Amino acid sequence: MNGPAVAAADERAIVVWATGARDTMRVHASWSDDSGTHFDRVVRVDEGDPVGRADVALMPDGDAAVMWIEGSHGRARILVRRLGRDGALAPPVQVAETSAARRSGFPRL
Repeated sequence: MNGPAVAAADERAIVVWATGARDTMRVHASWSDDSGTHFDRVVRVDEGDPVGRADVALMPDGDAAVMWIEGSHGRARILVRRLGRDGALAPPVQVAETSAARRSGFPRL
């Protein structure tokens, strides 16, 4: 349900994933400039209450768009935000409301 998503072009790649390690759900991302041989530092991209179901796409300017579901108690939001190559995060933008239930599906960029 919360497997990784990868976007790549030439030798640049970005991976995003949701994790519930240590009983805390988070959505992380990391960049690679050598086709995935090495990855940079991990950046947390969620807003503190993620469901997960992350996706990622590379943008023409070299940044990435990261999408995930955030929220709980039946109500959730599909959020997207820009992640710069330098790890800078733009404010998230809500693109839709949804349910936190599994049956609500998996948003894709």
